[in-house]
Amino acid sequence: MKILHVTPYYEPDFHHGGVVRSISILCRELVKLGHEVTVYTSQDSRSPVKRALGVPCDVGGVRVVYFKNSLGGFGFGWDML
Repeated sequence: MKILHVTPYYEPDFHHGGVVRSISILCRELVKLGHEVTVYTSQDSRSPVKRALGVPCDVGGVRVVYFKNSLGGFGFGWDML
């Protein structure tokens, strides 16, 4: 099954709290079960790791696409639409 998660923040931005950790664990477990998981998220300016925006990358077996956070604290950007 192909699964898309859209979330304001994702790994490695664990400083945003438990939701980031929960979604990360959920996505990794879904991949272990054989699902194809993609995450659309924004890149926080405080992130310890900077990724190329709009370019898919592998984070623990999960396909993650980072977008510019153009709406501030909401963690979403217009590019995600």
